[in-house]
Amino acid sequence: MSIYILNIILIFLFGIFFFILAPVKYNKTIFLIITFLQLLLIMGMRFEIGIDYNNYRSTFYLVDNTSFVQLKDLSENSIELGYLLLNKIVSLFTTDVEVMFLVTSFLILFLVYRTVYIHSSIVWLSIYLFSVEAYIASFNITRQYIAVALLFYSYKYIKDKKFIKFLIIVLCASLFHTSVLFFIPIYFILRINFTGIKMLLSIFFGFLLSLFIEPIISLSQKYFYEDYTQMSFGMTIGNVQTVIIALFYFTITIIFKSALLKQNKNNIILINWSFVNLGLSIFSINTWLITRLMPYSSIFFILLIPELAVSIKNKLHKVLIVSIFIILTFIQYYNTIVDPLNKLIPYRSILFL
Repeated sequence: MSIYILNIILIFLFGIFFFILAPVKYNKTIFLIITFLQLLLIMGMRFEIGIDYNNYRSTFYLVDNTSFVQLKDLSENSIELGYLLLNKIVSLFTTDVEVMFLVTSFLILFLVYRTVYIHSSIVWLSIYLFSVEAYIASFNITRQYIAVALLFYSYKYIKDKKFIKFLIIVLCASLFHTSVLFFIPIYFILRINFTGIKMLLSIFFGFLLSLFIEPIISLSQKYFYEDYTQMSFGMTIGNVQTVIIALFYFTITIIFKSALLKQNKNNIILINWSFVNLGLSIFSINTWLITRLMPYSSIFFILLIPELAVSIKNKLHKVLIVSIFIILTFIQYYNTIVDPLNKLIPYRSILFL
């Protein structure tokens, strides 16, 4: 477990050094390059870490012995064609499955880091938040997190109101996990400035809908992810704790909504992602498959929380809010690491076999 804790400590130390003690020229770029390599080394060089590790390894060897033409047949077995093609391309250059893990890790990190570089108000805080949540989760559901990272990357097209480019990115993401298609219609509500009453009514009627949506979900599984069950990783039914955490994030966001919009009118997009995240957490209580959609909305917190920090002008309030988020997310991070179901410890690397 020490490698995971050291990872977070180094992020803080680099952040303090480059942004407080020695704010050199290009400090943002230097910080991002160093931490990118750090996270890539841990994630890309892992060995038998994560409950899905052996599944991904088996997929790679299966694809290695399959022609391009036959990949379409494999894609009908709940493995999207895009992921199979990526495996096939890598297998043309090497039969070492560890290279595939390095490639998928690089892809996820590049998309996230590129978005953080362009859009984050406090890059060190964004990278910390990414490291303790989406990053550590991607050790398991790697294929879905490629789709998550692509949706996150599409943020610039949401901001610029370029729906066609957003749609192209989402369609590309669906080649790795079709669940991302759910968020195409979400695009059209992300710029709406909902009133509190409208939000409450939306959640209420959405919750009522979730009571009757299970048969629809069951029917859809005849065509998508038929091998997913409530016993699959990340498919556990939502719980009160999940809702409380999402509600806390959303409540803080609403309290400082005016300050966020004054800071940047585009922050309405991030505010609404927080609203979507809360809605999904509530719906997941009755519909277990919804839990797999939450990573798509929760990843936008790594942009929202820094924006929140910048928008709060009272220094004491700023420090208090940021500290609460850091402590809360670190507790979640620790619980994720020690949970035996995630198979994250003891950490092993191909560098030390």
